[in-house]
Amino acid sequence: CCPGCGQRAVRVKQWATTRPRDLPVAGRPVRLRWRKRRWFCPTPACPRRSFTEQVAQVPARSRLTTRLRQAAGAAVADAGRTIVQAARDHGISWPIVAAAFTTHATAVLPAEPEPVAVLGIDEVRRGKPHWRWDEQAASWTTNADRWHVGFVDLSGGQGLLAQVEGRTTAAVTG
Repeated sequence: CCPGCGQRAVRVKQWATTRPRDLPVAGRPVRLRWRKRRWFCPTPACPRRSFTEQVAQVPARSRLTTRLRQAAGAAVADAGRTIVQAARDHGISWPIVAAAFTTHATAVLPAEPEPVAVLGIDEVRRGKPHWRWDEQAASWTTNADRWHVGFVDLSGGQGLLAQVEGRTTAAVTG
């Protein structure tokens, strides 16, 4: 059925071959090749016009299986690896691992933290400042503040609650 309008397709437009990447089996890489059909949408007013087959483990336009994404996110969250380490171990890019970690963390963490009895506030220096030339002021200004303020639960076990850029009163109270 067409994902745009929901009508059942009956006419094949063409065949498409994809090679989604998956987790290794017994330490050996798995090479998948999926020859799937591209269908014509039967509704003339539908903006999709055509669409390809998809399954839950390999969504449309995905080059990785869902299992590989979940394993990469869990490697950061549960195994204590950095995003770069998990990307190297799974052979994928770090932005994909970062997105997989965010998805994994969103699923397991509560929407809101527990009430905090003792709040710790600390300034942290993050990297080097990035400067740019401001034409109107005729001076150099920073693109990003190198100082961040971290908020920590000191009485409970929630750890880092938030981190904001800047160390102004507006940044802290906001």
